[in-house]
Amino acid sequence: MEALVSIKKIVVFGAGGGGLDLFGRLDKESKVVAVCDNDSCKWGEYICGHEIVSPEVVFSMDFDQILVASVYWDSIREQLIDMGIFESKIEIDGVLLEKINISRTQPISVVARQRQVTGDAQSQTALRVAYILHEYPVTSQTFVKDEIEAVRNLGVEVIVLAVPSVSKSAFSASGLRGKWVTLKECVEGFRPDIIHTHFVEPHCAAMVANICESLEIPFTVKPHAYDIFRQDYQRANRIKKIGRSPYCLAVFALGYYHHCFLIRQGVPPESVHLVRNVTDWARYFNSDRKKLAPRIKRIIAVGRYVEKKGFDLIIRAFRAVSDSDLRLHVVGEGRLYEQYRSLAEGDSRIHIERKFKTRKEIAEVLKYSDLFVLPCRIDGKNDSDGLPTVLIESLAAGVPVLTTSVASIPDLIRHGETGWLAAPGSLSSLMSCLSDALLSEVSVREQMLSRASSLLNGEFAPIRNSKYLVELWRVLLANR
Repeated sequence: MEALVSIKKIVVFGAGGGGLDLFGRLDKESKVVAVCDNDSCKWGEYICGHEIVSPEVVFSMDFDQILVASVYWDSIREQLIDMGIFESKIEIDGVLLEKINISRTQPISVVARQRQVTGDAQSQTALRVAYILHEYPVTSQTFVKDEIEAVRNLGVEVIVLAVPSVSKSAFSASGLRGKWVTLKECVEGFRPDIIHTHFVEPHCAAMVANICESLEIPFTVKPHAYDIFRQDYQRANRIKKIGRSPYCLAVFALGYYHHCFLIRQGVPPESVHLVRNVTDWARYFNSDRKKLAPRIKRIIAVGRYVEKKGFDLIIRAFRAVSDSDLRLHVVGEGRLYEQYRSLAEGDSRIHIERKFKTRKEIAEVLKYSDLFVLPCRIDGKNDSDGLPTVLIESLAAGVPVLTTSVASIPDLIRHGETGWLAAPGSLSSLMSCLSDALLSEVSVREQMLSRASSLLNGEFAPIRNSKYLVELWRVLLANR
């Protein structure tokens, strides 16, 4: 992306995804003096280190330009003019306009146009990517396997190197030809254009950075959840140092919360790119099912039995509901199984199953479910989910979702629009949302699923995101 024209003092109007994306493209000479938004619920919160304020507050401030980063740019422009702000001071983010297909003939001032892909980036020469991972494949990380398959289908040559320990010779490889002894020799033998790693595992990400600097090969990295949120990993993963390596072309953020979080951790804003996970939800999950039931009767919860999933909260919330026809089926595996069984003891409506199901098995369970619940929370080690794949899969299967506003989950589940969002760790909030869901009309749930389907087939479409990833790699390499 090209940097914005030099502006001494600017106000960013829009504290959503457009605003976050805009922060990553501001040049060093631009000074943000305020961020405003019409949503009063956001006032007092922070985005990229700036407090979000009311537009009325901005009117009395000293600024040179207001940059509008919102899909409601047209009404915001009129609003600002009505407030008495000169039209010459109002600019609309050009990248945002590209995304929503607004005609360039509009009589507005446009900044930050998208950089054109160079001839080299448009070349169809096969891209060679080496994935270096902590372990592969992992049952709970299906999005990594989906991504690798997707980019291979786009003609990318891929090698997968799994490094489960700090020993540089202790690895398994997928796609190797020939015999190499060490990880470094494997990389040298494959000769990738770029190296990519998922999760900032303390030893794995550091190893990637060291190898890339040694061999002068560029790399990208995509953090997810425990690897950056957990307190002990925050101290060990060195994401700031890795993100500032001269060979790190980009740090990928899977959601808007992650985008801000990585910048707060010290990763240069211009290095952070929003790249959604590639989740092939259409392979196993589809909404070709019978119509939604008039009332919700069968609730399903799926995930590992660990604190951050919050299954104890849904068991407690469910037990407070007196409906004898209601059923709760919790499926998973982990050390808290016995605790959950004890919590459910005495309520025959609750079934706690100890089994980690495959995607095919989960899809089968979802066919007979009326509501999917995943009450994610921040645990005692500050760990939390990022944006669980199972939420995408549930919506794809046509099952309404109730979850919490942890990390980047609100990118997908928007309260009252595509599902229900409770406050993380709050039993009372979860009970309130559960009550709303149980009392909801079929038409309300159908509208939620319709809006969610638009997201799945747009922003979260696997083919769209895999193509974007490959194109981004090419652009990053072409503009080194």
